[in-house]
Amino acid sequence: MQQEPSSLMNRFLNRVEWLGNKLPHPFILFVYFAIAIIIISWIVSQFNVAVEHPTTSEVIEARSLFSGEGLLFMLESMITNFTASPRSASS
Repeated sequence: MQQEPSSLMNRFLNRVEWLGNKLPHPFILFVYFAIAIIIISWIVSQFNVAVEHPTTSEVIEARSLFSGEGLLFMLESMITNFTASPRSASS
């Protein structure tokens, strides 16, 4: 049986599938990204980064999530962030 030559699209899709199979489980990816955000927030807070809100002109300072206050902030706002998300809000 002779094998058909692979088209460019089939080779591309095979490469995407191969790469996708190399990724860890989605939960592990979520944990990695959460840890990365916590570390980035700590680094940014060390440089006292602040931005101005475009509509209210309020100055918002970066705060570290790698502290007791930051951990409390994450836990207290977890439910609100989830329920206020447009994709999870009921119509």
